[in-house]
Amino acid sequence: MRTMTSDSTPRSFLPVDTRPIYLQRGLTKKNMDALYLMAFKLYEAKKAEEALHCFKLMTLLDWCDKRAWLGCAACFERIKNYTAAIGCYKAATIADNHDPMPLLRTFHCYLEIQDKENALKALETAIQVAERQADLYSDLKKQAENIKKALLQ
Repeated sequence: MRTMTSDSTPRSFLPVDTRPIYLQRGLTKKNMDALYLMAFKLYEAKKAEEALHCFKLMTLLDWCDKRAWLGCAACFERIKNYTAAIGCYKAATIADNHDPMPLLRTFHCYLEIQDKENALKALETAIQVAERQADLYSDLKKQAENIKKALLQ
């Protein structure tokens, strides 16, 4: 199908496959779960660099998989690359904006790099997200509020 744009240039509209890449390539949810399990076992065995490769592959195959982003972030934290961990925790928050835990971890990473201003912003956002899901995250919210009070004293 061809249409004309406002400047009379022909433009083709091709059907776009919006499924995650793993599905486009013939992989299954079971394959992704197996990759996650392997990565998690490597992480538990204190092989963060090796685990990171698996978690990164997962993010490429399905950028919406929060587990993959959290795994990458945890590996980066373990190797003390806090800036990279922050980026991964932010991606996990995009993948699931109802979970305050990645924001709380982001707070900890900002503290590690001595960025108190952004640490407090992450903590405040974690409190707001936890508040929206009070039935699930009331304890986390209280913990975050206590941390915030202690920091501001």
